[in-house]
Amino acid sequence: MEEKHKELYKLNLKTLEKKVEGTFQKVNCPSCEASIPSDDINIQDKIAKCGGCHAVFPLELSFQHKINELLSTRKPKQTVLRPEGIDLYAYQNELEISIQQNASILDIFPWIFWPMFPILFTFIFFTKGFPLTILLGSWMLGVFPIINAINFSKHKVYMTMDDVYFNIQARPKKFVKDRQFLVRDIDQLYVKSISGMYQVLMMVNQKNGQKEVHLITVRSLAKAKFLEQEIEKYLKIEDRDVLGEVK
Repeated sequence: MEEKHKELYKLNLKTLEKKVEGTFQKVNCPSCEASIPSDDINIQDKIAKCGGCHAVFPLELSFQHKINELLSTRKPKQTVLRPEGIDLYAYQNELEISIQQNASILDIFPWIFWPMFPILFTFIFFTKGFPLTILLGSWMLGVFPIINAINFSKHKVYMTMDDVYFNIQARPKKFVKDRQFLVRDIDQLYVKSISGMYQVLMMVNQKNGQKEVHLITVRSLAKAKFLEQEIEKYLKIEDRDVLGEVK
């Protein structure tokens, strides 16, 4: 009966997969040859301490190389193809990226209120009476939103960069100032999500520390990640993880 229970116990044991040889590496004390637990190994400073003889020693070069491989192993970043609405122009040592502007309040406001003015002035003209030029002027102002809508495809944000400067310009400006940064001060670019939109941000080194700078807000994650990708590639910035960024 006892042998039968042993057999049943063996049958319930899970078979362990054979580990790949060379996946793990132990550290032994060069003084007393005792095995060093992981809690006594400082990977960052590449030193270890023996709990038996209290010897402190540097890690072997082979082990350091293994650590560097593990720390540097990361999933390769996916390449983002150029989405519609973004154009790139490269000439000699300069790169220009143009992005379609989002509709602002200045674009939407005239569409809401412009029909009121011609209708109102027409009513006053036929009831109260005033010069015909005022009536014609009110209708001419009503044409502005139509012209603005037709030309909206030309409303763009331009990002130009060379070996020294990184410039951001909105055309038409719409009360937005042109901005310029030194390329050497740009540390990192990343994307964050806010209210269903995507912000392209960059970290800029300053005398008093680093400052987060907003570049542009777009509706598409593909556009945001493409801008991050192309600017980092041109400026030769190594991509690093930033807290809160969209992967």
